Amino acid sequence: MRNFNLIKKIKGGCKWVGITQREDYEAFLYGITGKTSLTQMSDYQRYQVVNELTRRGAYKAQELTGQQKACLKKWQKLQYLGAVNNKSTGALNHFLKPRFGTTRLADLDAQQTNKLLGQLENWIRKVEHAARHCNEPLIAGQSGGNDPKPTALSAHLKVVK
Repeated sequence: MRNFNLIKKIKGGCKWVGITQREDYEAFLYGITGKTSLTQMSDYQRYQVVNELTRRGAYKAQELTGQQKACLKKWQKLQYLGAVNNKSTGALNHFLKPRFGTTRLADLDAQQTNKLLGQLENWIRKVEHAARHCNEPLIAGQSGGNDPKPTALSAHLKVVK
């Protein structure tokens, strides 16, 4: 019987420590258990693999830097403004993949973090400007339209002011 949660944890841990090539992955498994496939292993052997990955640094939460925390705050502000649907770190991490090639905010270096912070600040400015003028799109790819009907967001901002 296969423990799919354990298999998923091992595959994620391998990515975390940089074991991405199939040959490296199989060699890693073989070095620990003598088998090259998780499906051939017992749960005990899979736990041995998890222990080795933990020893190599997988599954450790990295602390966010000040700039990375600022990026997360900007992302949460975008959710408050209605430009994104989900303010979670996971949603931001999903947003990072096509732009920076990583799926974790904590993995960005200082230069990438600065670039992300600038992009988020520009997006916030655009959203706030659009909320005031109702002619421009809130999110890239949306059509703004020329009708001056107030949106729920602009109505909310007028009440708050």
